Amino acid sequence: MHQALIDLCPALAIQVVAEGLKTEPKLTLNDQLGCYSIQGFVYARPKALADDGDWLIQRKNVIQ
Repeated sequence: MHQALIDLCPALAIQVVAEGLKTEPKLTLNDQLGCYSIQGFVYARPKALADDGDWLIQRKNVIQ
């Protein structure tokens, strides 16, 4: 089911974003399925707005 949705979205001009990933195995699975836009605890816990700038600067090699 996930693969079908991931494959269908580009044909509809919809970007696929996997949300709520918490573990490395889920991250790997999404990568294997072709879903490369993700967010979740696997990268970072929620942060205060004031902390975001420093965090982004430290992680800029991941966000390219």
